[in-house]
Amino acid sequence: MTPGYLTGRTEAAVPGRVAAEPDGLVRGRTGVRLGRRSALAAGAGLLAVPFFMRAARAQMAMINASQYDVGTVLASYTEFSTFFSILQQSGLSGEARAARNFTLFAPTNRAYAKYPNYYQTLIPGGSQMFPNTAKLILYIRNHVVAGEYAPDAFAGKKVTLTAISGATIDIDGTGSGEPVVTYHLLNGQTSTAALTEQPIQAANGLIYPINDPILGG
Repeated sequence: MTPGYLTGRTEAAVPGRVAAEPDGLVRGRTGVRLGRRSALAAGAGLLAVPFFMRAARAQMAMINASQYDVGTVLASYTEFSTFFSILQQSGLSGEARAARNFTLFAPTNRAYAKYPNYYQTLIPGGSQMFPNTAKLILYIRNHVVAGEYAPDAFAGKKVTLTAISGATIDIDGTGSGEPVVTYHLLNGQTSTAALTEQPIQAANGLIYPINDPILGG
């Protein structure tokens, strides 16, 4: 990791749309068609399989996204549209495309749907029209870890990682269910989520879908 990555490259926040096509493919804001059907939308057949046994079945729900960068993948997969919108507003979507060798824990739309006022919780008194980019940058950086961590790094283990924001991330893969991710944020808050799917391998990093947003900074 080079100093300063994901620290403040500015980019105009121009929200776009992600349209599902008849064949189940997705055309993202970039115009790139990625053939991964959402594993969340694929139904209980995949989600009923223990996390560390899902690799083979997950391959049936997604194409190899490794030719695309993390920013393009996030922009093109419908389940990440809320997180990608925050990424755009922070001004760091360019870094998600240009940075190398990192792991991103990205909340899905289902995660944010648990909190209808998520943005007001994230940025009290903020505005989506004129966002507090300093807070949003910290929020995004809480989700990013230098280095790529495959699922076997967590299987049957308790692992502590450090986000590039400086927050501590504890991952407990010793239980019978999905690995539990506990964030210890710099302001003393704690937030918990779970790794609900196998990661998506992009050209420049790994993306883990998580089932709860980090509300705080």
